[in-house]
Amino acid sequence: MNPPQASPLPHTDALLTAPVVVPASQPVPAQPAAPSLARLEPADRFYWVLLDLPAEAGTAASKLKPAAKAEIVDLLRGAVIPPIDELEFVPLATAPQQLIVCLQQRSAVQDARDAGCLHYGPSEVLPALGLAVNPQRINFLTGRFTPRAITRASAQRWLLAGVMSIAITAALSIGLRARESAFKALAQADQQALATILTEQRSKALPDLLLRRDRLLATRRRLAEAPNPDAPTSLASLLSAWPKGATAPMAQTESITITAEAITLQLAAQTRDDATRLAEALSSFPIPAPAPSANPERWLLGQPQITSGTAATPGAFPIRASFRFSRAPANPPGATSGDTP
Repeated sequence: MNPPQASPLPHTDALLTAPVVVPASQPVPAQPAAPSLARLEPADRFYWVLLDLPAEAGTAASKLKPAAKAEIVDLLRGAVIPPIDELEFVPLATAPQQLIVCLQQRSAVQDARDAGCLHYGPSEVLPALGLAVNPQRINFLTGRFTPRAITRASAQRWLLAGVMSIAITAALSIGLRARESAFKALAQADQQALATILTEQRSKALPDLLLRRDRLLATRRRLAEAPNPDAPTSLASLLSAWPKGATAPMAQTESITITAEAITLQLAAQTRDDATRLAEALSSFPIPAPAPSANPERWLLGQPQITSGTAATPGAFPIRASFRFSRAPANPPGATSGDTP
């Protein structure tokens, strides 16, 4: 491909038009390192290329698609005097779908980097291009040519961030460990306090437990020594004492429990008066004995429990009564035969 002429500087609307190239006026000689942080050289020491880009290539140089960048390199290859592999270029968008490319020899860029510069580029945009562009936007010391000072500063920032992360992690770990130790100490104190409370309660409850045990043992011995009840005869005696006739209380028996010491009767009555009259009729009746005794016993009714309620089913009696009969001598000590109820 024949290189285009340096002037005039036309551009077309082709997909990627042939570049308009303005070559450097003279080779860039090697320069000694300068203490300045910015190295700016005249515009005629750089190569300049003006390109028209299609819309699909992107509207900013920093957002060029990889395919568009590769096509730019292909267009530049052979369009400049030095081989493109020996040049570094900086693309700069000047207008939508318009790109200006500034090129410089790689050795000059490397010299500027070795000299400690932070910025290397032209002092102005080539006036022949007729573009009002800020030349400070063109800096070759980026990417792999980033100045060592910036690289070191970035590394130091990363190192500082890493050290801070480690310090924060260590502080959090120490804080969590201290909190864990405090929680363990509180748990141990709570367990010790609980053990103390249980010990005190156990020492206070021991006499009461011993008293309950003695009562239970006494009740067991008394029941063991008591004669076995004759349930049929006791039941027969209860039924014989039950009032009969047309004026008898209206009541329904639900359960009868007979033991050696008591008879428990659960029943339902039609009215509270029926329950009361039945309690009066069953207040006392004899305990049958197989042989005559000098001191016969009787079943005596304790305080009856009478409650009102609602009938569970139609026809059921609503009054509930509980009678408990205890064994008692027919003639208490000191009483005469006339005192027998």
